[in-house]
Amino acid sequence: MENYFRLGDELLRIRRPDAAEMFFKQAQNLAPASPLPYEGLGLLAAERGQHEATLQNLKVALQHGSTSFLAFYIYAQEQYRLTADSQDRHAPLKNEAAAEIRGELHKSIA
Repeated sequence: MENYFRLGDELLRIRRPDAAEMFFKQAQNLAPASPLPYEGLGLLAAERGQHEATLQNLKVALQHGSTSFLAFYIYAQEQYRLTADSQDRHAPLKNEAAAEIRGELHKSIA
C-alpha cells in the first residue's frame, strides 16, 4: 500500500495528477485505515484548487495519524482560506478559529 502512495506522490510532483489519483485510490482500497491515501488525495485536491476536498481528505489523514508536516500545513492553510470573503479578503479571526489554525501550524513545525 505504501508503494502505491509513494508512486502517486512522485507522479503528483512531476505534474501527472490523473495518474497520481489512480495510485492514491488504489492505496485507499488496500488500506482504508492508513493516513497515506487520504494525505495523497488531499494534496492532489490542493493542487487542483479543490478546497473542500482538500480539507475533507487531510482531516481524515490527520485523524488516522498522519505525521506529515505538509498535511498539517496545507490543512491549516485551507482552514485559513475558508475565513476569507468572496474577494479573498481576511478579517481578524475569532479566538477559536485562530487557535485551531495556529495549533495545526505548530504541529507542522514539530
